[in-house]
Order: sequence, then C-alpha cells, then structure tokens
Amino acid sequence: MTLAPCFKLNTGATIPAIGLGTWQAKPGEVQQAVAHALRVGYRHLDCALCYQNEDEIGEGIKMSGVDRKDIFITSKLWCTYHDRVAECLDRTLRSLKTDYLDLYLIHWPARTVPNETSDLFPVTASGARNVDWDWDQARTWSQMEALMATGKVKAIGVSNFSEILLNQLSKTWKVVPAVNQVGLWKTKDTVG
Repeated sequence: MTLAPCFKLNTGATIPAIGLGTWQAKPGEVQQAVAHALRVGYRHLDCALCYQNEDEIGEGIKMSGVDRKDIFITSKLWCTYHDRVAECLDRTLRSLKTDYLDLYLIHWPARTVPNETSDLFPVTASGARNVDWDWDQARTWSQMEALMATGKVKAIGVSNFSEILLNQLSKTWKVVPAVNQVGLWKTKDTVG
C-alpha cells in the first residue's frame, strides 16, 4: 500500500510524491516514526547525513517489517564530502543498513572544508562557514556520476541548486540530474 501518487524519474524509476522527512527528527523518536510511517503506507524516506539520525532511520526500517525493495530511500551528500563522495555514500549506506539508495542528492551547492571546529559544520575564526569558494561543482557531479556504475545508487540529483548553477553544471554533466529538491516553508509573511 502506498499513500501517494508517484512521479517517473529520467531513469525510469518511480518516486512517491510524498515522503517522510527526517530533518530535525528528535533522537530516540525517529526510529519509531520511520517504523510507524512505513507500516501505515509511506514508501519514501527523505534522509541526509547532516541530519545525524541515519542510524536510527536504519533501525526504523528494520523494525517496520517492510521489504527494502518496497521503500524509496533518498539521502544527501553533505558539504564536507564534496571531494569524497563515495566515502560519504558508504557512511550513509552503513547507517541506513542498506546496499543502495534509490536517489542520492548533492545537499547544497557549496563545499565546506572540515577543520578542528567540526567535521560536519566547520567554521572559520570569524564564525562564518568554512566554505571553499574555488570548488567547482562539476568535480562533485563527476563523482556522483561515477556512483551510478557501482549499483549503490539508482538515480542522482541535486538539492537547493539555482537555475544558474544547473546551467553551469549542464556544460559538463554526462548524467542529467533526476531531481532538484528544493524546500518551501510557510512563514507568517507568506500566509494569506
């Protein structure tokens, strides 16, 4: 049973239109939430390394009793891994306790450089994000494309990319991103 209609990706795979987002899911609760959501019909989980809860999500998948083949799992490459895409993917796969992802996205179009302040959210002495402003996203995308041949990802895409950044990336890509996932949030200023 699935709760939502599906969309067809450029790979031919189908992605459920509605998924369970796991950002800001509280530790100790996300495992139960994932298991429950899968039991009641959700078939898409939206995850990311930087949410720091993929171990619990993996346990929730196991607890649900739903076959892996019936679940569409999306996760995202974090900014501190743009130069080590395969390493980040392997970390995610171990945490989620799966051999593959249905969709793997570049979370943000910016590489940050880990330092003594953090492996995930490094900052400079001034407190600003430690961004590598010279990094070319084509280098990250090339590594993403290489993952397709491994069977560890079924589709690749991006998240939070502007039209300008997509146009730049299109000059070198061999695989067209299957998705550009963007977030839209209601605020009191946008409510009518």
